[in-house]
Amino acid sequence: MSVSVWIVALLVVVGRVEGFGDGAPLGSCLTFFPKHDYAKKQMGTSPFQIELSASSFMPSQEIDVTLMAPSGETFVGFMLNVHRQAGDTEELLGRFTSVPADGTKAVNCIGGLENMVTHTDNRQRKQLTFTWKAPTYEVGNVTFRAAFVKSFKVFWTDVTQDLHSQTPTKQTVVNEIQANEVRINYDDCGKTMGCLLYPKYCSGQDCDVGLTYTINHLNATFTFWAKTTTQSYVSVGFSDDRLMGKDETISCTYDGNIVTFQHGNNPRYHNQRQYKRDQLSDMHSTYLDGKMYCAFTRPHVMNVTEYSSKITTYDLNDPYYVMVAWGHVYEGTDVMGKHQELPVTSLNLVQFNKYVIHRGEALPLLTQVHGILMLVAWIMFGGLTTVIARYYKPIFPGKQVCGTSVWFQMHRAAAIVAFVLTAVSFIIIFVKVNGLTNDTELHGWLGIAVMSGITLQLFGGLLRPDQSSNYRNIFNWGHWFLGKAIFLVAVVSCFVLFNTGFLPQVQETFGNILTALWISLQVIWEIVFEVYKRRRLGEDNKLGELSSSTPNLLLILYMATLLALVVLAFLSVFFF
Repeated sequence: MSVSVWIVALLVVVGRVEGFGDGAPLGSCLTFFPKHDYAKKQMGTSPFQIELSASSFMPSQEIDVTLMAPSGETFVGFMLNVHRQAGDTEELLGRFTSVPADGTKAVNCIGGLENMVTHTDNRQRKQLTFTWKAPTYEVGNVTFRAAFVKSFKVFWTDVTQDLHSQTPTKQTVVNEIQANEVRINYDDCGKTMGCLLYPKYCSGQDCDVGLTYTINHLNATFTFWAKTTTQSYVSVGFSDDRLMGKDETISCTYDGNIVTFQHGNNPRYHNQRQYKRDQLSDMHSTYLDGKMYCAFTRPHVMNVTEYSSKITTYDLNDPYYVMVAWGHVYEGTDVMGKHQELPVTSLNLVQFNKYVIHRGEALPLLTQVHGILMLVAWIMFGGLTTVIARYYKPIFPGKQVCGTSVWFQMHRAAAIVAFVLTAVSFIIIFVKVNGLTNDTELHGWLGIAVMSGITLQLFGGLLRPDQSSNYRNIFNWGHWFLGKAIFLVAVVSCFVLFNTGFLPQVQETFGNILTALWISLQVIWEIVFEVYKRRRLGEDNKLGELSSSTPNLLLILYMATLLALVVLAFLSVFFF
């Protein structure tokens, strides 16, 4: 499986031709958006409607709510909940006390009780009626909101019907988001504020991703940014480790028209939106010079509600690893999609009362080890294995080590090292991502092909026929062809890795340059070896009479080139 398994997923696995067969997941309680393979919501007027049994309500009153399809139309999936018209519009209100027994269910969202209804199968529906009971306290005017799924990629998400309160109450004014320019004085990093900067070599304005923080006895203020598009989001996470899962998040979305701040948590590889409870203040957002900047102030302590209704507390008086993630939002919504690039995570725990400059990186440590082992195996030892076998057979003529020619011992040693490094790297990532899954991507399959090929090549070499065998020539050609094929697959695997889009852009660019330089220098060196070999063959008529078909100096220079590439490989993995 590809290392891209670390990508944060907000994608829900569903059927290919129908809506969610067992209903909307709990992660949709506030996003209210069916994430069907990146499908966009319908922008036109919905043919489906909500009808209410009353035009106004009192606390504790029961209201019948009907979801209706017009003549000739049906829907297969739906979501329905209720929230305030103004003030805290996030909180889901009331309880659905009666739902059709067949094919529907009431679910508990964010610590509430039966405060949303959805389907449990994908049958065709024309009409459904529910009973909603208002809260026992006055909440003001409310809005019933429904999403209708007609087919897998055809759905509407903002079908609403207002209901007026018979005892109007003054709605609480919530903190608003300001579209002000977010200013950062990078000279203050490590002095009057703490900073997280990425890439590791950047110092401020040249950073693609970053975060600053200050804290007082009540609140903490954060500014964070990422290089992204205009229709996107940036999210900061607080975690006990450097892996996604069991994290608190604050996200900022922007698409030119809709700007929101969202409180959430990552139960594992997806984000569940939480109530802000008006705990975020001084919210600012701007898009400038290809970067999205967001700023907010929050209290030290904030809670999230798990799916199990368990309350988890995040206290900034404790240290956390800090993550910054970014990705796209669905058109015309504030719904965050699966981000493609890996998030940047601080290398160390952040003590928010200490203002220091932190550095971050995108790849987890074991993934970095996997990557560098593979690169060293194929840049250094994969190259040596092929070059020694083809051009250095006459080296040290007549001399043997352990009964075998010196060139063969060198060739075999390089091949074994390449095999061991590849195998260790393969095992590390295979165990890390829990083996093969339906999400295994091209890079993963190429890695499996490389591991299988080098294993076959190694054991094939152990079983090579004797020189007098009639099959020796066939073996030599087959051994050569398989070796070249594995080497090329390894190169292609590197190119695929650095073009999947899940690594930060600056790291992908460096990786592509490294891979292109590697294969170019390998080709140039093989041409040099081939030209020299043929020139000497022309002088001495046959290879067996040569004292050395290529000078040792060329091999030393070639190895120096490979070592320089290995240094660049370490930079491509650990410098970003």
